[in-house]
Amino acid sequence: DSPNFESYHPEYFAQGLGKGKSSGKEIAGGYDASEKPPQLCYSNPAVVSQAVADVRAYFDEGGYKKRFSTINAPGMHWGENNHAVEPMDNHGFCRCPDCVRQYHPERSADRGEQSDYIFRFVKSVADEVAKTHPDKRLSTLAYMSREGVPREVRLPDNVMVHFTFHGNRMPNDPLLEQQEGLLRKWRSEYPKKK
Repeated sequence: DSPNFESYHPEYFAQGLGKGKSSGKEIAGGYDASEKPPQLCYSNPAVVSQAVADVRAYFDEGGYKKRFSTINAPGMHWGENNHAVEPMDNHGFCRCPDCVRQYHPERSADRGEQSDYIFRFVKSVADEVAKTHPDKRLSTLAYMSREGVPREVRLPDNVMVHFTFHGNRMPNDPLLEQQEGLLRKWRSEYPKKK
């Protein structure tokens, strides 16, 4: 019984992960749902609706309220005009049929296995938020299995994408060169995004 608890919705979370290590060959491979919380089910329309409601509340109420803060500082965290919409930093992605059909394992070479999946969710949230808050922006990452530019989804103007380099940890890592190329593709596809 937490004052922050709204309601119980296990269907909002990644389905089909089970417990114990998986084979490691699938996109959510190696994820043990008994050790770490899974991602959300990003194809679930109720998850989109909840994300939209949360973003709107953030803008309408002046940011996160004190009861949601871990540092006892109410108010804005991302600024008055921006809100982050980003999956957790793990591979516990949903295996329900609606999610799995959006995965593109054949795009591992351009690191875009889940680009369309995640950016479709971000676009859905951004499109709804723009209807009530046309001057606000959402922020997300091009990161890991979604570094590649999405092919099936065109991001709206109210979405900022931050490319996340992790190949820079070792300057001679071939991943750094690949990521620089991916960043150039993002710039080519979205030349007006800052």
